[in-house]
Amino acid sequence: DRDVTGVQTCALPISRDLLQLAQHLVDENVLRYQAGAWILPEAIEQIELPTSMADALRERVASLSTDARDLVAAVAFAPGERFSFEECLVLSGHDHRVRLARSIDDLVAREMFVDAGAAFRLGRAGSDGALREGVSEERARAIHQSLSRVFGQRRDGFRQARHLLLAAERAAGLDVFVAFCHESELKTNTSSDAFVKLIQSV
Repeated sequence: DRDVTGVQTCALPISRDLLQLAQHLVDENVLRYQAGAWILPEAIEQIELPTSMADALRERVASLSTDARDLVAAVAFAPGERFSFEECLVLSGHDHRVRLARSIDDLVAREMFVDAGAAFRLGRAGSDGALREGVSEERARAIHQSLSRVFGQRRDGFRQARHLLLAAERAAGLDVFVAFCHESELKTNTSSDAFVKLIQSV
């Protein structure tokens, strides 16, 4: 297409994968912005591209600080959820607010986190699998324990019990789940609206 000035333009939307590829090239200093223009190397054949967007994501994760990598991996064990700064502090594995703020800023800048207004979530749908790769079984249990504390603070017994069970805390998980079922029954027996909200929440 050409606009009224005769300049050739592209009417096709740019896919997220293309944007991610462009970001990868910038991160690797292959694509550079200089004097108002983007510059590529003269020899395109010498550019090493990831074989897939999953590989590009793995490379970006590997370049993160340990704190940021641990945080984004923890959030990846509850994809689709949003977490406040205080909840991220629980998931971080440390108790240093400045370190956490630095990690969140880095993840938002790299579009691995989205600032959803007083809360944060994963920046790309479907990235949770790649982000969980390489997490040891012991670390995964610790993450699930942290997630159970977060959902316990939210009084979300269903998710609290789920993460306790995934953390191999079977007795505690079953106790929480039984209490959740009992409380849910009391609420829904007398209110159809409460029943609908319960089904939607789980």
